[in-house]
Amino acid sequence: MFSTLQRLNLVTAFALSVISVVLSVIALTGLQIGEPFCTMKINKADIVFGRARWHADRRMQQFVETRLDLDLDLRPLFNWNTKQVFLSLTASYESPRRGKNDIVIWDKIVRCEQDALMRIQNMPNKYGMRDYLKSFDNVTAVDYRVEWNVMPYVGFMQRGVTERSKPFMLAHETTSGGQKPKLMPY
Repeated sequence: MFSTLQRLNLVTAFALSVISVVLSVIALTGLQIGEPFCTMKINKADIVFGRARWHADRRMQQFVETRLDLDLDLRPLFNWNTKQVFLSLTASYESPRRGKNDIVIWDKIVRCEQDALMRIQNMPNKYGMRDYLKSFDNVTAVDYRVEWNVMPYVGFMQRGVTERSKPFMLAHETTSGGQKPKLMPY
């Protein structure tokens, strides 16, 4: 009564319907509820005059070198559907000419729940913190926050941020003329 193509169409349509319902249930049950725990202590944020080692713009300019202590507990972000969590540490500052600036100075990918508890002491920048105008002369303070992206096996990618740290005042006694230029590691 039914041809082979009609039967194949019926089986394929039913299988795709079942798969889409199963994937929808998986995506909805994998949504995060918990918030990670994060504390950070800024040890120093110094303005350094130097040159970027691995950047196309090799002109002399000012960088901000940061050292901080970071305690993270990312275990609430992990469940059966979490593939990995991408972390980034963002520094923010106000500049009179350029407005609000956000710069990623560190990142890490956490792939399993066993690595989700981190205590990092005296952590330096992984990436250079430099201003578009090559100088931090009009910048008085920098604040920091941790951002995360939860990447699931199936479903929606989720994102979150911690509260900003208290503003850390930058010391401006350094001038480009009085400092020996430094070759930056980034």
